[in-house]
Amino acid sequence: MHINKQPFFLFFLLLLAILLCGFGFSKSEMIMDTEQNVVYQNFSIDKVLTDFEADKASAKAQYNNCRIVICGKVSEITKNSKAVLVSAVNGNQEGTIKCSFSDKDLTAYAKTLSQGDFVKVYGKFSVSIIGGNLNIDVSKIEKTVVNTTIDTCYSLLNGKTIDRESLSVRTLADKKITYYLPNDWSAVEYNIIENDLGVIEGYQYRLNEISQSAAVQPESFFVCYFDNQLLKFSGHKSKTDLIERSIIANILNKKAESLAKFPIKKIDTYYGAKYQYYQDAYRDNLGQGYHVEFAFQKVGMDGILVYLYVYHDANHIDDIMFLMRLLEVQ
Repeated sequence: MHINKQPFFLFFLLLLAILLCGFGFSKSEMIMDTEQNVVYQNFSIDKVLTDFEADKASAKAQYNNCRIVICGKVSEITKNSKAVLVSAVNGNQEGTIKCSFSDKDLTAYAKTLSQGDFVKVYGKFSVSIIGGNLNIDVSKIEKTVVNTTIDTCYSLLNGKTIDRESLSVRTLADKKITYYLPNDWSAVEYNIIENDLGVIEGYQYRLNEISQSAAVQPESFFVCYFDNQLLKFSGHKSKTDLIERSIIANILNKKAESLAKFPIKKIDTYYGAKYQYYQDAYRDNLGQGYHVEFAFQKVGMDGILVYLYVYHDANHIDDIMFLMRLLEVQ
């Protein structure tokens, strides 16, 4: 696989010189795993019920299999405490959503609930094939005094929540790619081309600089776009795996054939994006180990979106998962 401009990731030469000297250390699980770090979209239960009442087919297409958060009122608890029925907050919408538990700790928590309690529920939404009943396979449930949610908000199981409308916006690839910048990231943002870090379009975020503490280990996240016009032969546009292997080899200054199995993992996410992953690891000349983790996402036949995370401690993984979840490709 040949690429016209070499090296097209010049900015990594500095990064590797500072952090890495090429000695492997034991690898961890993939930290940017969307299956392990689910981002739940907040929805008003009143709106969900209203949407299904108005047009079941359209509502099913919108909500089915989504990972969601709702706030509602407990209207019934099953005898075995393995499910609760949650109704609209204001009582103006008919119907309920059945929230079911397969985890014993969740079942135990359900026994502490009473009819009329307001609860916040995280889980996977589904519509039953028979009867069209509304269900949530619950990942977390908790009592709450806040009985409303905003559908521009997204949450993790740890409770961290962001509002997409409050975030700064960045675009790549002539606005084919749009992503939302977590709070505090703009202060540590470096445009790759404008800062003479390389010739590929994208940004570096030096996340360890957010803490302003010299004791914090280096931690960087890159969002980059590889344009297939950089390929020497345009006919190679369809050879995505080979292109991605070449990108990795270029960044790590290795031969593509020397890389470990690629991709290490493939994920078709619950929100539609498809990723291919690769991971490597190094020690610096002081013996300190760092993880290098890639996720690739196709942008049609035009190019490839590249996420790259270099870290010792994954202090900002929550924000990274928000960024990946909210990113939009036209």
